[in-house]
Amino acid sequence: MNILSSKYYKISGLLMLFFSFIIMIFSAYIYTKPYKEINFNELKRENYTTCEAAAKTFNYRIEKDFPKNRISFEKRGIENWEENLGTASYVMQACNAFKPIDFCYGTCDTSKGKPPFVGLQMELLYMIDDK
Repeated sequence: MNILSSKYYKISGLLMLFFSFIIMIFSAYIYTKPYKEINFNELKRENYTTCEAAAKTFNYRIEKDFPKNRISFEKRGIENWEENLGTASYVMQACNAFKPIDFCYGTCDTSKGKPPFVGLQMELLYMIDDK
Protein backbone atom coordinates (compact mmCIF):
# COMPACT_ATOMS: atom_id res chain seq x y z
CA MET A 1 0.00 0.00 0.00
CA ASN A 2 1.60 3.24 -1.13
CA ILE A 3 0.70 6.02 1.35
CA LEU A 4 2.93 8.75 -0.09
CA SER A 5 2.94 9.77 -3.70
CA SER A 6 5.94 9.63 -6.01
CA LYS A 7 5.95 13.44 -6.11
CA TYR A 8 6.78 13.48 -2.37
CA TYR A 9 9.74 11.12 -2.91
CA LYS A 10 11.10 13.24 -5.75
CA ILE A 11 10.84 16.51 -3.79
CA SER A 12 12.36 15.01 -0.64
CA GLY A 13 15.20 13.48 -2.69
CA LEU A 14 15.96 16.79 -4.38
CA LEU A 15 15.93 18.61 -1.01
CA MET A 16 18.36 16.09 0.47
CA LEU A 17 20.59 16.43 -2.57
CA PHE A 18 20.50 20.23 -2.28
CA PHE A 19 21.34 20.18 1.44
CA SER A 20 24.17 17.70 0.88
CA PHE A 21 25.70 20.05 -1.71
CA ILE A 22 25.40 22.96 0.72
CA ILE A 23 27.10 20.91 3.45
CA MET A 24 29.90 19.84 1.05
CA ILE A 25 30.54 23.46 0.00
CA PHE A 26 30.55 24.61 3.62
CA SER A 27 32.96 21.85 4.68
CA ALA A 28 35.30 22.71 1.78
CA TYR A 29 35.22 26.36 2.89
CA ILE A 30 36.05 25.40 6.48
CA TYR A 31 38.83 23.07 5.32
CA THR A 32 40.54 25.66 3.13
CA LYS A 33 40.28 28.64 5.51
CA PRO A 34 42.47 28.44 8.64
CA TYR A 35 40.69 28.90 11.93
CA LYS A 36 43.29 31.26 13.31
CA GLU A 37 45.98 33.26 11.59
CA ILE A 38 49.40 32.50 13.06
CA ASN A 39 51.81 35.32 13.79
CA PHE A 40 55.13 33.53 13.26
CA ASN A 41 57.26 36.35 14.68
CA GLU A 42 55.30 36.32 17.92
CA LEU A 43 55.51 32.52 18.06
CA LYS A 44 59.26 32.67 17.47
CA ARG A 45 59.72 35.28 20.21
CA GLU A 46 57.64 33.16 22.60
CA ASN A 47 59.68 30.02 21.83
CA TYR A 48 62.94 31.91 22.36
CA THR A 49 61.66 33.28 25.69
CA THR A 50 60.61 29.83 26.91
CA CYS A 51 63.94 28.33 25.92
CA GLU A 52 65.89 31.17 27.49
CA ALA A 53 63.92 30.90 30.76
CA ALA A 54 64.68 27.17 31.01
CA ALA A 55 68.39 27.82 30.47
CA LYS A 56 68.50 30.67 33.00
CA THR A 57 67.06 28.30 35.60
CA PHE A 58 70.32 26.34 35.48
CA ASN A 59 72.67 29.34 35.10
CA TYR A 60 73.64 28.84 31.47
CA ARG A 61 75.25 31.70 29.58
CA ILE A 62 72.99 32.41 26.61
CA GLU A 63 73.76 33.86 23.18
CA LYS A 64 70.83 34.47 20.83
CA ASP A 65 71.28 34.94 17.11
CA PHE A 66 67.70 35.84 16.15
CA PRO A 67 68.28 36.46 12.40
CA LYS A 68 70.11 33.13 11.93
CA ASN A 69 67.52 31.24 14.06
CA ARG A 70 70.15 30.01 16.51
CA ILE A 71 70.59 30.05 20.27
CA SER A 72 73.63 28.75 22.12
CA PHE A 73 74.29 27.94 25.76
CA GLU A 74 77.51 27.63 27.72
CA LYS A 75 78.26 26.50 31.24
CA ARG A 76 81.81 26.49 32.57
CA GLY A 77 83.17 23.61 34.63
CA ILE A 78 82.65 19.87 34.55
CA GLU A 79 81.96 19.18 38.21
CA ASN A 80 78.76 17.16 38.81
CA TRP A 81 78.75 15.84 35.26
CA GLU A 82 75.60 13.79 35.81
CA GLU A 83 73.69 16.85 36.96
CA ASN A 84 75.06 18.95 34.09
CA LEU A 85 74.00 16.41 31.47
CA GLY A 86 70.59 16.13 33.11
CA THR A 87 70.07 19.89 33.05
CA ALA A 88 71.23 20.04 29.44
CA SER A 89 68.66 17.38 28.58
CA TYR A 90 65.97 19.36 30.41
CA VAL A 91 66.87 22.55 28.52
CA MET A 92 66.72 20.71 25.18
CA GLN A 93 63.28 19.34 26.06
CA ALA A 94 62.07 22.80 27.11
CA CYS A 95 63.30 24.15 23.76
CA ASN A 96 61.03 21.84 21.76
CA ALA A 97 60.84 24.24 18.79
CA PHE A 98 64.61 23.92 18.36
CA LYS A 99 66.84 21.07 17.23
CA PRO A 100 70.37 20.52 18.50
CA ILE A 101 73.09 21.15 15.94
CA ASP A 102 76.12 21.21 18.23
CA PHE A 103 76.79 19.71 21.67
CA CYS A 104 80.07 19.52 23.54
CA TYR A 105 80.93 18.40 27.05
CA GLY A 106 84.53 18.63 28.16
CA THR A 107 87.04 20.83 26.32
CA CYS A 108 84.86 22.79 23.92
CA ASP A 109 86.05 24.93 21.04
CA THR A 110 83.40 27.48 20.13
CA SER A 111 85.09 28.40 16.81
CA LYS A 112 83.87 31.96 17.24
CA GLY A 113 87.24 33.54 17.84
CA LYS A 114 87.17 32.63 21.53
CA PRO A 115 89.63 30.30 23.24
CA PRO A 116 88.51 26.76 24.11
CA PHE A 117 87.01 26.24 27.56
CA VAL A 118 86.17 23.33 29.84
CA GLY A 119 82.47 22.85 30.37
CA LEU A 120 79.28 22.31 28.44
CA GLN A 121 78.30 24.04 25.21
CA MET A 122 75.29 23.44 22.99
CA GLU A 123 73.81 25.22 20.01
CA LEU A 124 70.20 24.86 18.88
CA LEU A 125 68.53 25.79 15.60
CA TYR A 126 64.94 27.10 15.40
CA MET A 127 62.87 24.75 13.25
CA ILE A 128 59.56 26.53 12.63
CA ASP A 129 59.67 28.48 9.39
CA ASP A 130 57.07 31.03 8.34
CA LYS A 131 57.33 30.29 4.64
